[in-house]
Amino acid sequence: NTRSSLFITMLTFRQQLRRVLPVLSVARAFVIQPAHQHHSRMSFSTTALQAKTTKTNLYGGDFAGLSATFSATDGSLIPVPEIYVPKTLLEWGAGPSAWEVIVSESLLDDATALERQTVQVMPEVGCGIDNLDTKKVEENLALQSLRITDDDSVISFEVSLEKGKTRTETTFAIDSDDGDDAAQHRLRIIMDIVYDADTGFSIQTPITMAMERQVSGESSGGLIAKGGGLMGSEVSTMIGKSIRAEPLFCNQAPLEWQPPGVQVLNLPANVTIACSPDPHQSPWMLDIVHVAPIGDGDEAEKQVVRRSLHVPTDQQV
Repeated sequence: NTRSSLFITMLTFRQQLRRVLPVLSVARAFVIQPAHQHHSRMSFSTTALQAKTTKTNLYGGDFAGLSATFSATDGSLIPVPEIYVPKTLLEWGAGPSAWEVIVSESLLDDATALERQTVQVMPEVGCGIDNLDTKKVEENLALQSLRITDDDSVISFEVSLEKGKTRTETTFAIDSDDGDDAAQHRLRIIMDIVYDADTGFSIQTPITMAMERQVSGESSGGLIAKGGGLMGSEVSTMIGKSIRAEPLFCNQAPLEWQPPGVQVLNLPANVTIACSPDPHQSPWMLDIVHVAPIGDGDEAEKQVVRRSLHVPTDQQV
């Protein structure tokens, strides 16, 4: 069994966000109960505040953005594989750090299922950017324990995969750095959690992080690139100035955070993953932390999604 809860904490920072660990006063904190609860190999339950309804602006419609992968061992960036990168870019040392993606989503069956089409845009140079190649991945996901904060700023759910493996997806609402862009922005963190009787709990490589901007509130079903002819300028406009600004989110310096008693993986975009140091510990704690700056000052909001994983007697997770 697994228990999961959501903590939202307001913190005040004394120094710059990207350089130090915040260890300061807590202004507010609360926990949220799952909006839906399903019992399976990784089931989730809490006994805290009731979450809002399953209506959300963070899921559903078409999104465009950048998707990057990272090592679960040391948090290092895994660039786009060279097999997909034009030789010219490799010779220039300009291989992309992240995929350009267009994601179409529909929440189904009272938000217990998610239909998602992800279009990956192949890197191109020269005339190729006027007729981009794409690769499409379709998913139909049965959601476990969808949880949404009252202010629709954080969403978390799980998807059961094969025996001993569960995919977790955690999404944070992001403020755009472009004051003229009112579109919804989000940061998604996707991880596969694996349990093995010999090695215990572990996070599987790669960890995927996607920074995305909502293009439409209605899903196109992944047809936005149907028939080819997708132009680089169109994709760039959909992704938006804020996400394309340098340094890209996946190339940003991580927070320097090493609290005692936990194993920590610091990632770009102010994301930290913390877990119990003993993989055989039950419960095994897993925190996904996002630190969001507030305005131009030294204040920030620290958001933590906490999962507590228990090994059942049959050792199925």
